[in-house]
Amino acid sequence: MMMRILVISNYFPPVELGGWDQLTRDVSQRLQERGHEVLVLTSNYRQAELTTPEANVLRTLHLESPDHVHYHPGYALAHRRHEAENRVAVQEAVRTFNPDVVYVNGMWNMSHNVVQTAEQLCPGRVVYYMASYWPAEPDAHTSYWTDASGKWWTSLPKRMLGKLLLPFIHTTPRNQLDFRLVLCVSAFMLEQMVARAGLPRERLRVVHNGIELDKFTIRPLPTSTDTLRLLYAGR
Repeated sequence: MMMRILVISNYFPPVELGGWDQLTRDVSQRLQERGHEVLVLTSNYRQAELTTPEANVLRTLHLESPDHVHYHPGYALAHRRHEAENRVAVQEAVRTFNPDVVYVNGMWNMSHNVVQTAEQLCPGRVVYYMASYWPAEPDAHTSYWTDASGKWWTSLPKRMLGKLLLPFIHTTPRNQLDFRLVLCVSAFMLEQMVARAGLPRERLRVVHNGIELDKFTIRPLPTSTDTLRLLYAGR
């Protein structure tokens, strides 16, 4: 059965931050190869650097902190406008693409109203893939304005100003989204979603992510060996 799948992700190659973004790209490509129609809705992060037209990718969403390394206080002033524009972007994607399923991936540094809007427009048809703790983590604005690190004469005024700004930013906590079906990258991640985010265990499933085997040279094991050597890289 062919489906129309709207993929939502904070970042998407070729302008990505890490492995999850690449995994999202790989899964999207494999779904297309199986005959499904896929539309990717992602952020406008470094969009100006892209010179080649992209098919089936919309880079229209705003991140909470466009500079993910150095938060700028001015980002808080643009929050309401960015949320409104994000909401319109999701509404337009759903209206024109008419997805059967919304497949949500990384949402770190992305306002949760993006997927909240998707849940409202496509009730019961939003699936999450979880490989980070974003439902249990504060948004970029809260992280910055409540951070007490640094010298007291700089952190104290910042936190005082944050008390004035944050009430205009805060909305429904991230872990209070519907989360009808959540696919977790590992059993450990599943337990973290239950313990840290309070997600209902009965809505969680473990689906290990795949890898592109054809990109690796597979060598046979020695005929006789007493031990196996494993190189593990990751976090």
